[in-house]
Amino acid sequence: MTGWRASRIGFSAASRAVVGIVLGCLALAPARALDNVDGLPVRLGDTYDQVKEAYHTPLEAEPVEGVPALRGATNLHLKTKGVWFFFDRSERIITIWLHAPFPGTVAGVKIGDTVSKMIKVLGKPIKTTVPVNDTQPRIYAYYLDDVTTALFETVGDSDVIEMILLQK
Repeated sequence: MTGWRASRIGFSAASRAVVGIVLGCLALAPARALDNVDGLPVRLGDTYDQVKEAYHTPLEAEPVEGVPALRGATNLHLKTKGVWFFFDRSERIITIWLHAPFPGTVAGVKIGDTVSKMIKVLGKPIKTTVPVNDTQPRIYAYYLDDVTTALFETVGDSDVIEMILLQK
C-alpha cells in the first residue's frame, strides 16, 4: 500500500470532502491525556514512536494522499487492533479513529453500542449531521473536555456505533 486514500475505503467525493475538512481543521496545540478513553495506550498529541512502541508494530506510517488539507500528514492503520492514527508533519497524533475490533470505551460508549445507549450515557450530542444518502455516516459530536471532540458514527439508517473519531 502506497498511502491512505479516502476513496480506498469506499467514501464518496462528498464524504472525502468531509474527511478532509474534519481532519484538516484540527488544531496543532498539544493535547492532554484523555481520562475518559479506556483501552487506548496512547493519546492525542503523542508521537509516532510512542504508538509504535505501545503497539509493538513493525508497520510504518504511510502518507495521506488525496486530501489537500493533510499534505505532509501520515497515517498508521492497525486493523487487527481497531485503531487508525493520523499524524501531523511533526509526527504527533492529530486524530484517532476507532473501529471494530477496538475493545475499549470512549466516555462509557463502545463500538457496537446503540445510539440510544450513547445518548443515555452521554446526553444529547452538541451536533448531529444528517446524511444525504444511505452510504454516508450520521455523526454525533460530543466534547470530551475543553480540547477533545469525539465523533460517534453510524452508517445509513443503522442505530449501531461503527466508528469513533477523537480529535483536537
